[in-house]
Amino acid sequence: MKKTLAILLSLALLLGSLAGCQSGQKPNSSQGTSTPASDTTPPPEADPGPEEATINVIYHPTIGGSTAIAPAVTQGFFEEQNLKVNLQMYTSGPPEVAAMVAGQAEFGFIGSGAAWLAFSGQVDIIALDNIALTEQIIARSDAGITTPADLKGKTIAVQEGAAGYTLLLVALQENGLSINDVKVLNIANDNIPSTYNDASIDAWAVWKPAANSLAEALGDKGFVLADNQTYPEFAFPSTWIANKDYIKEHPDVTQRFVTALTKAQLYRAENPSQACAYASTYAQQATNELTAQLPDVIFPTGAEFKDYYNTDSFANMLGNLRATQADKVEGELAISDIYNDTFVKAAIGELVG
Repeated sequence: MKKTLAILLSLALLLGSLAGCQSGQKPNSSQGTSTPASDTTPPPEADPGPEEATINVIYHPTIGGSTAIAPAVTQGFFEEQNLKVNLQMYTSGPPEVAAMVAGQAEFGFIGSGAAWLAFSGQVDIIALDNIALTEQIIARSDAGITTPADLKGKTIAVQEGAAGYTLLLVALQENGLSINDVKVLNIANDNIPSTYNDASIDAWAVWKPAANSLAEALGDKGFVLADNQTYPEFAFPSTWIANKDYIKEHPDVTQRFVTALTKAQLYRAENPSQACAYASTYAQQATNELTAQLPDVIFPTGAEFKDYYNTDSFANMLGNLRATQADKVEGELAISDIYNDTFVKAAIGELVG
């Protein structure tokens, strides 16, 4: 009996000990204890950037007119701004401006000779591209011309209202003459070299590469009478222009275009030979032909652009050009009416500081 009681007592103590151990265990989730719910809020979406926009842009197949637009495409600067760009090639400003006024393009490049169309209020100037040194007045050796003053009464072939025309105006004005003192034969710049053997023409006002072709065709029968560097006090700026209504209605797209363009211009200033390589296809010239023209153009640096835009330098340059082209300009718009500096100032501020 005592032995049985001892066994029962031992069992009771053992069970009590097991119960105490069980009560000291930490509860787990299967015993009804809940854990905090996980955060199912999705992470914020990345900024998709600006909405894609399609723009039509005109360029020229020249050392100035192609060497910014090409890096903007090949280096992805337009893509960074989510811009789809349709390029159109024109060889001179007047027909290009007519196309832009008709709504066929939003932005375009022009040489200094066509700036009078902007000064007349047909388009807005939105950026400087380069300072051109590509224009020449080439005289026939047997035409009795030794100085620009000798142009009086002579027949001069030039594309009226384009780049060579501006140099001709400056040369005449600086020698006490006007356009009325010469006979102008209006010929497209690209066609001028083919007139080298036309004995009725005494001189040509032309820009490169056509000037090179003309000089080669003439050989020792012609010579350079004057060029841009003959008149260093006159600047011959090539510019970017825009459809007036478009930039009012689409300032955001305009800013994106100008920012991408400015980035390409800064790239070009630091890498001119590479810019020429990129531009070769667009300019329809071999890379070495373009690089040979680098001495004929000034590509502003970031610091120079900053000075041009944040002072009156570029505006004054335009004012002087307008005065030179006064005989072609219609109306009396102020430079501030046709030069919109909002976009270039913002671009330079972002890219240069």
